[in-house]
Amino acid sequence: MPEEDRGLAIKKPDGDRVFDRLLVALREVVGESARDPSGGGSKIALLHSLLEQPLEPKSIEAAQTPLVGQWRRRLDESTRDCEGDPLDRCLVEALIEASPGLRWIAPYGIGDGADELFLGYTSTQLIGPDIEMRNYQAPFRHPGGLAIWFSLQAPHTLYPRHRHKAPEIYRVLSGTAKWQQGDRLWRIRRPGEWIFHRSHEGHAMQTDMEPLLAMAAWTDHLDAPMSVLDASSKTKMDGQDPMKGGHRR
Repeated sequence: MPEEDRGLAIKKPDGDRVFDRLLVALREVVGESARDPSGGGSKIALLHSLLEQPLEPKSIEAAQTPLVGQWRRRLDESTRDCEGDPLDRCLVEALIEASPGLRWIAPYGIGDGADELFLGYTSTQLIGPDIEMRNYQAPFRHPGGLAIWFSLQAPHTLYPRHRHKAPEIYRVLSGTAKWQQGDRLWRIRRPGEWIFHRSHEGHAMQTDMEPLLAMAAWTDHLDAPMSVLDASSKTKMDGQDPMKGGHRR
């Protein structure tokens, strides 16, 4: 089945101002970590530098998925998940405000090797390059090499092991999930954590009782193919069940 957003075009709320507020909130989160010596070093510094460059506003066709509507109805619960970092809370609230005007899509269709993700995972692009990336449309274009997404993963959903050429920076904004990278054990990741995926490094995410809201950034190889799912990916990877044991806290 071809990739579809399964959504309806709707009018942007309050014009482009909500996108500007979302961008400001994102820059504040990244800037705070860039000023922290323990906040991710050169990777966050690069992301911060790219984010501070002038961006070109773009017109987009808004679209929603059912998962976004469910998440918005849990607004209070989602914002309470941003424990310990008021900047993350502001970013989540800005995303909630902007979400009706963004283009949310289901990146994987039925038959792509991850049927569960068709209804259990959605993402939207805030900043994109000139080149087309799946069916995404971003309200800001970056002059160089930067793409920024927000992703939402439903409870009890596995994002199977996958990889891509682009190195990736993740930040957990809301919800606690289990994460697996390379040949390492599953590890619990909480709001406020940064996660770094090397080029071509396999990784997977498993949610439990709550949805996972995260920000992802690519800073290189934006012209490379998008995520490739590992053909052997299963809920139990390398003999470990992410919903039971075999993970580190």
